[in-house]
Amino acid sequence: MDSAPVSVLLVDDNSADRELAKRAIRKEIAEAKFIDIEAEEDFSKALTEPAFNVVITDFRLGWTDGLQVLDYVKKQNVAIPVIMFTNSGAEDVCAQGMKAGLFDYIIKRREQFPKLPVSIRAALEFRRTREELQWQAARLSDLLERERKARAEAEFARTEADRANRLKDEFLATVSHELRTPLNAVLGWAALLANDKIMEMQEIRRGLKVIEKNARIQAQLIDDLLDLSLIVSGRLRLELERLDLVSAIQSAIEAVRVSAEQKRLEITELLDPKAGPVRGDASRIQQVVWNLLTNAVKFTPEGGKIHVVLQRVKSRVTISVTDTGIGIRRELFPSIFEQFRQGDNSLSRKYGGLGIGLAVVKNLVDLHGGHVEVRSAGEGQGTTFTIFLPICLLREPLEQEDRDGQPAPAIPDEAAAALAGLRTLVVEDDLDTADLAARVLRDYGVGVEFVLSPEQALRRLKTGQFDVLLSDIGMPGQSGYALIAAVRALPPNQNGNIPAAALTALARSEDRQRALLAGFDAHLAKPVDPDELVTLVASLARRSRRGYQRER
Repeated sequence: MDSAPVSVLLVDDNSADRELAKRAIRKEIAEAKFIDIEAEEDFSKALTEPAFNVVITDFRLGWTDGLQVLDYVKKQNVAIPVIMFTNSGAEDVCAQGMKAGLFDYIIKRREQFPKLPVSIRAALEFRRTREELQWQAARLSDLLERERKARAEAEFARTEADRANRLKDEFLATVSHELRTPLNAVLGWAALLANDKIMEMQEIRRGLKVIEKNARIQAQLIDDLLDLSLIVSGRLRLELERLDLVSAIQSAIEAVRVSAEQKRLEITELLDPKAGPVRGDASRIQQVVWNLLTNAVKFTPEGGKIHVVLQRVKSRVTISVTDTGIGIRRELFPSIFEQFRQGDNSLSRKYGGLGIGLAVVKNLVDLHGGHVEVRSAGEGQGTTFTIFLPICLLREPLEQEDRDGQPAPAIPDEAAAALAGLRTLVVEDDLDTADLAARVLRDYGVGVEFVLSPEQALRRLKTGQFDVLLSDIGMPGQSGYALIAAVRALPPNQNGNIPAAALTALARSEDRQRALLAGFDAHLAKPVDPDELVTLVASLARRSRRGYQRER
């Protein structure tokens, strides 16, 4: 223990006794330091700024007693050892002290003074050993907790694997059932029609309708399986364009109208043609709405209602499909969009189907940068599915047809004209990406300057004049978010209001939302299509040349 600094708080209002105690201690612990406590104010100050690791106290003090000193010290730090050194104590005082945490009790006699350094060494060694044991116990507890978590994770993984295998087996059985059911009707009626037995025309038409209906059911099952396979493997590609959502939704409604009428279901709609604009794959959005409507028709009893709403909510376009059907229990919400899941997942499901329609919906909406939510008050209370799609904020209306009635070119003349003489600053730490953007834009007469970091960009914006800012998000040092925050803090004459777009590989819907909230005017995900880049910059340029002032 000699290597550890020893600092003794010596509480005794008899200065002669204090000096005798110090002399005895220094004979064995030469480096020991002392803090003399003679009065109450000295003791209070010492407790507020503890600079000692052992306390020696008399029992009888003019302003308190040793047991009170012990109590105060232990409340401050229970680990600090306290030794009582007194000639006025008694056995009951010693017993009380030991119960309260006193380390040692020494009688103040000449022959007992040499015990003080021995007791100090023992006390500090005891403290060190106890703290070591506490550390070891904490470490052991941590190891045990890690082991417990590892076992729990392994058990969870086994449970999930068993669940996945069970779902796979159920799915294969369901596929067999769902494909065989319409196949049975097709083969049965085909055999009847092929029979030489004369049939009435009405019966023949009925058979052909049954064959057609069940063939379509099989085709849809196969399409859903193929779509899910493409989505899971990452091979599904969207044909992105400016969407007419009203048309897509109405087409989906018409596709399910016959099925709805057979169950006497009333379909109503409230479609806002000005809810957009939205950019996406028209056929896939129609498929999403069709899937939700098919679900509503399937799970709504005869005579029920289905209501479809298209509207704009803040920076999103929402499409909601509400039915008066069987509803969904709240505990099923987390798994409702999982593959091969329905509320009742057994072979005896009343409503049939593979249980992948909602999984396809979720994945297609995710690919469009949106998300889908479900609400239901419970069984028998109906269900509402709501799709949230990002608005294409800067995609201004372009003429859809030229004077000859032909589709407009990918880059209209007005867009190309808006680019001529434009000054664009590109912030990109990847030289190949920056060079590609510069090459594409320069072909349209855009003056392009690129820098490698947000710091360089800020210096150029403060000294030069630019019409458009394009910036990556993930860069070494400062991020694109930090850059746009700094840009928006600049005065207008230093490009503080410059139209800006995030050009980034962060392509999720939450990434798009974060970029817009940070101060960017648009978000374009990599890999960037050259035509999209040119159209975006042209749209930004038109705002710049109109003296666009960013709303704050």
